[in-house]
Amino acid sequence: MQSKLAYALSVGYETHTNPSFIGDRLSFYSGFELEFGQNLLNSSYQDDNNNISIDVKKAKYDFSTQTVSERAFWHLRYGIYLGFDFYMYKGLYAGMNLMLNAYGKKSYKYSIHSDIDGMEEDFNSNNQVGSFTADFALCPIFHLGWRFR
Repeated sequence: MQSKLAYALSVGYETHTNPSFIGDRLSFYSGFELEFGQNLLNSSYQDDNNNISIDVKKAKYDFSTQTVSERAFWHLRYGIYLGFDFYMYKGLYAGMNLMLNAYGKKSYKYSIHSDIDGMEEDFNSNNQVGSFTADFALCPIFHLGWRFR
């Protein structure tokens, strides 16, 4: 059995400007956001005869190949962005943005506990794998929204 829980929490700030030479239908904005998230994984296996029991914490375990296929991790992302919204009717708008992201990720140490015919064995990983990336992305994602005034 595999269990997975993933979540992300983010906070940010955004400011809008409406240049007078464009009118009130186009709104430019800039902002930043900070996000923290986790991807938590656990695996367990028990055969029909109850002779074999394997519990894996903080990793996804492939029982057919007996390897860890994915590890639990946490991430931190910081993004700054520029964009625009076009107001089509009263509060109804559509827009897009440009974003610069910095993303850091670090995996958790995992543990494996096995009980095979009464013989118990524990394994604890001793390494955490981390990575950092930065990218610039034109997000041609069409967003549609309603502004409540």
